[in-house]
Formats: sequence, C-alpha cells, structure tokens
Amino acid sequence: MAVQSDLELRWLERCPAPCYVLDLADAARASVRDDRPGAPELGRPRAFAGVANAVLYPRESVVRRTGGRDYFTNTFAMQLALAVADGFEEVGLWGVSLYEGTARERTAELACLEYWIGVADGRGVKLTVGPRWLGRRPYVYGYDYHDELRWTRNELARLRKVIEAEERSRDPIPAPGSGDPGRGAGAADGA
Repeated sequence: MAVQSDLELRWLERCPAPCYVLDLADAARASVRDDRPGAPELGRPRAFAGVANAVLYPRESVVRRTGGRDYFTNTFAMQLALAVADGFEEVGLWGVSLYEGTARERTAELACLEYWIGVADGRGVKLTVGPRWLGRRPYVYGYDYHDELRWTRNELARLRKVIEAEERSRDPIPAPGSGDPGRGAGAADGA
C-alpha cells in the first residue's frame, strides 16, 4: 500500500493552495527516494517535481500555542492541532477510519488523534466527528462494566486478527538492523 499514489503526487506538484510539509528540502527536490511501503523498488529515485506551494508545518509553534505535547503520530492529529492553535471554533472530522486500519493505525495513531480531540474539546472547539466511535466509546466505565469488558475483548480479538494478517503479508518495511528489506518489525529477533 502506497502512502501517496503517483496521481496524488502529481496533483501536489500543481496544487495552487499552500500545502503543509514536514521538510521543505524534500518538497522542493526534483526526485525523492521511493521508500513507500509496497514500492516496486525501495530506495530507487522517483520522479517528483515537488510541492508547488510548500509551507513548513509549524510544529514547535503549534505545540507552544496549544499548550499541548509534541505528540504527533499521524496527519489527522497534526491537522487538528493546527486548527486548535489557529483558533478554529468548529472542526469536522470525516473519512477518519483509524479504528478499522492497520495495527499501528488502531493503536498509536488513534490514541494520538483522540488526545488532540480531547485538547480541542477542552478548548471549547465544536467537533463534528463522522466515524463510528472516534473520540468516544459505546460504554461508560463503571456503569456498563460487563458490556464494556465484552466490547473490549471483541476489539482486541479484531486487533489480533489484523496483526496476524500483517505478519502473514510480511510488512515490507524492514526492522532497524534486520538487514532484510522483506521482513518487518521483530524480524531481527525472531519474533
């Protein structure tokens, strides 16, 4: 699965609106290394004229202005944090299905986004949340204990299935120091 398709990258090359990027040097390069998961040849230079109107994401400023933490595991969280920092009074989140994604999306990314949902909520930002239960759970701790426990066990069983499927597909991102580009995290220690 590619993070950004060639079609999306071509659109970024001619997008008239400012686009936040994490590295202006990468955004301006004539070619970049193709390190996308599932790339045909990892590390091969890939034609990319760059982001036409690249603006460096103001990470330090966002953290300072929100009084938050330097806690970003995904683009959705970075976008919401920027909206809070810029004083938005209302934010809508649609198309965010981290709870149905990879193991990383269901854990690290979802927790981070829910942190920033809490920051926004605490600041009085009106949030419209489209996905099934993003930022909320179907049961209240202490009041619906047995239903919550059953739901949590079902969610963990679903997560185990996702992890098993990911392990079977041999994640193309190598573990640091594994020396094997076809093996994922844990490959070096035999896990």
